[in-house]
Amino acid sequence: MSTEALFGLLEYLRETLSIENRKWLAERLVVSDESYHQLTMDEIRDRINQSERDLAEGNVHTNDEMISFMNDYLQNLKKSI
Repeated sequence: MSTEALFGLLEYLRETLSIENRKWLAERLVVSDESYHQLTMDEIRDRINQSERDLAEGNVHTNDEMISFMNDYLQNLKKSI
């Protein structure tokens, strides 16, 4: 997802979620130190190459599709609260 699309999604969430829901979501989006590791140059190159293959093969989603996915996901989160 491009930086522009990500900022658009974040702005959309900021405008549509209540403060309480934003706090709830933020608590669940925290990455633990155990799951994070610094990537090597080979890993970065592999990810770039895979992204380029995905793009060439059409294995991508539009911004509208991603917003729709997030809407569905957030609706399911609301139901589970």
